[in-house]
Amino acid sequence: MPNPWLLLAVVLAWLASLFVVGSWQNTAGAESERLVWQQSQMAAERLARSKEQAMINQLEAARNEAVIREQENRRAAASAAAADSRLRGTIADLRRSLAGATAETVRITADAGLALFGECTAEYRALAEIADRHASDVKTLTDAWPTQEGAYQ
Repeated sequence: MPNPWLLLAVVLAWLASLFVVGSWQNTAGAESERLVWQQSQMAAERLARSKEQAMINQLEAARNEAVIREQENRRAAASAAAADSRLRGTIADLRRSLAGATAETVRITADAGLALFGECTAEYRALAEIADRHASDVKTLTDAWPTQEGAYQ
């Protein structure tokens, strides 16, 4: 019969080796999980930086387009001011010439002015409708924009 102490020593050595191998495997598994977690964190950070850079690029493009629109608006306003000045000059000349005009010429001029006034009224009405639609669109977009409390993810 084998020595019971020797048998006990073999069993204890075997159990110790299982514990060491299991501990090593647990440590390797934990290290593997930590590496996977770190990689997922790095990927999430890269994605967040990418999204942030895309938003910065979009903001910069919007600012550049706004500058271009502002320049175009200023040119259009200057052109409109020049046209307005010319029209005022034409109207002043017409008023001065009406003083010596015949009754028929005054009636024709008044009729043309009233027709033009009617066209202007229709244009202003159409412009008001466009402005109202634009204001409604702006309100819709403003209301739909995410706030701090309910920000979209």
